[in-house]
Amino acid sequence: MSHELHENPNTTTYLALDHLGVGPLPLSLMVFPKTLWEDLALDLQQGIKPTSTRHPLFMRYVADGKIDLAIEELASFDSEPWVQYNLGVLKGKSSLQARRLYDKELLILDELARFTLGETDTLSPQIRETLHQHPITALRALCGFSLLALSCETDDKFLRREVLDQLASMTVGPLTPLTALIQRTVLGYYKELGLSDAEAISGYRHSLKVLEKTDLSQDIGSLHLELATIFHELGSSNPGYLQEAVKCYQSATKYFSRKNNPETFGSIQIDLAVCYLAMPMSEVKESLRYAVAISALREASRIFRKESHPRQWLATQLNLANALIYAPSSHTTDNLVEAVSIYSELAACPQMKEDPNTYAHLMFNWGNAMAHLGDFTQARSRLHEARRIFEEFQSYQDVKAVRDLLDEIERHHMKEATDGAIRADIDG
Repeated sequence: MSHELHENPNTTTYLALDHLGVGPLPLSLMVFPKTLWEDLALDLQQGIKPTSTRHPLFMRYVADGKIDLAIEELASFDSEPWVQYNLGVLKGKSSLQARRLYDKELLILDELARFTLGETDTLSPQIRETLHQHPITALRALCGFSLLALSCETDDKFLRREVLDQLASMTVGPLTPLTALIQRTVLGYYKELGLSDAEAISGYRHSLKVLEKTDLSQDIGSLHLELATIFHELGSSNPGYLQEAVKCYQSATKYFSRKNNPETFGSIQIDLAVCYLAMPMSEVKESLRYAVAISALREASRIFRKESHPRQWLATQLNLANALIYAPSSHTTDNLVEAVSIYSELAACPQMKEDPNTYAHLMFNWGNAMAHLGDFTQARSRLHEARRIFEEFQSYQDVKAVRDLLDEIERHHMKEATDGAIRADIDG
């Protein structure tokens, strides 16, 4: 039985558009008659997931990821332009026949949807005009997001700056979920816009304060990650920021799990470990931080396998081996043996030799581990290889570190030889 509507199907003035851009795809592209579902329009604007029985069934299906059921439910409506548009969004391909019935706004939306979903890689001049002139902020924002993506793909810096300026103008005044998302997009280019780190941090926190009251979990998690990245970068010159980065990474794990976003979760674990290993170590917390870092890297190892994610696997294993050889532990020998095994496997990977600097550091740490295990012949071999590469690239500080370790090995070797001679004299 078809659903009957009484609005004029030849104009989008009766459609809800102010929620566009809020929420995950494809939900953020969908439209509907606002007079039928006014509560739905208001809830979507506030970032509330449509799961209540007061929301139409097809939108609940979309929110739950049940796209086939949503398509089936939509097909029970009269074949009106908004229905055909939504079906095109859900199927990932719009109908040319349906587009002939669309008015100006629905044609714009259809073009944006086809670009966003990858059906086309170009945008008409009308999208740019809409960004500058349309009275509905949400529709302008969608145009801005698409044009921004296009400017990045084509490396059009002038278009990117034009779009960013337009998007930034939409964030003036108290933030709503939509404008908080717009602000987040703009802040992704804060250095290009000449904003300071402090301004970016403040903006991200302001956006988070608004979005944390919504159901937009993916956006909230991404904001925590983006904020963590800023703190992590600042931590290279001021280690005090590393603790802030850790807090943000840990917050992100509330929204990205091994089950629902394994790759993002795995990357967070690597970044967490790198932060912990870079922190200034105190006597009390040193062993605990290494333990947490090693645990995080082992978690990442369960996700990034050599066959499926070779580069992430390599980074994970390299960080794990480095953590193992420096970790204070009552199982030092076991850790060193495991690290040597990892270094051996990594050194055989073709990708490793594509980055001579990383390869040289691997050889240095491998040599260090072999020296601590008492295999000085193998240790010297690895260290001489590391020194050769460091000298080639004029990394003189690293060259000095290698020489210092080789000198320490020689002193230890000479001491062992001297002690052995003394024992032989005594026994003799």
